[in-house]
Amino acid sequence: MKFEEVAIRALENADRDAMIRKADRVIKKYAIDPEEEVFVKYYGERSVERDKNYVEKAISDFEKSDTETQKRMAKIARIFEALILEHGELSEWFGPNGMTFKTSLYDDIENKVDTIVEFSEDPENGIEKKTSHLALAIDETFSADFIKDKLLRIRDKEINEVKLAKIKYFLPKTGDEPGLKDLPRVIVGADIKTVDELGELWLEGKNKALGEHRIQFQILEELLIQLEAFGNYAEKIKKPKIAAIYRKAYETVKKIWDEKQKTLVDDGTRDSVFYAIKNNLSLFN
Repeated sequence: MKFEEVAIRALENADRDAMIRKADRVIKKYAIDPEEEVFVKYYGERSVERDKNYVEKAISDFEKSDTETQKRMAKIARIFEALILEHGELSEWFGPNGMTFKTSLYDDIENKVDTIVEFSEDPENGIEKKTSHLALAIDETFSADFIKDKLLRIRDKEINEVKLAKIKYFLPKTGDEPGLKDLPRVIVGADIKTVDELGELWLEGKNKALGEHRIQFQILEELLIQLEAFGNYAEKIKKPKIAAIYRKAYETVKKIWDEKQKTLVDDGTRDSVFYAIKNNLSLFN
């Protein structure tokens, strides 16, 4: 290998390592801690301790079984996840009323939810703000097989069995009891090339460019096409309550999409993961 190629690869690895370090800091900042007093008081010390032990064992098993490729992909996933957590709010990728939360490791592993987006609806006629939630299953991969498996899980285990996503460790802004249930789950994806492009802007502190980046249109369109497909499928198999949940989520995201189309330029560019998601939605026909 030529010296120049070695130097370029070394630089790429250094940049990626810097992105991962920054991602770890951001994820730690946004992460929900199950050992917070409110959760210990509500669920009890034994329950929280059992969940902590479960997480430790699961992580140990992953470290033993995951291949080097899987570990590398997991690191890239963390970069994209951190970008969504930070710029979902800072750059309003989910609109001005969208707030992002990193789930606890327990909910990440057990309930397969990486991120929660909480939408606050503007008050009407002086009534207090309402909130709704969307569970994001984040996936960055070149392979459509993983996306297919995730979509099949949503279809077969959640819609068909009327068991939508749930979260144990979360404190709703409404002041209700901890936890969330009946969450519409969607996949949010980008390929490695897109993640690296975003990561470079992120490292350089180019927040304006990230605020205008096409990724927010890709993310919102991924949400819209899935929510529409899931709602139609639930209607078709006569699960009206589930269909209504997806319809409501669709309406929330559509408003954000429409507003962004007025203020930002969407050139229509989408990456390979977007098309993998779109093509696999034929599973819901």
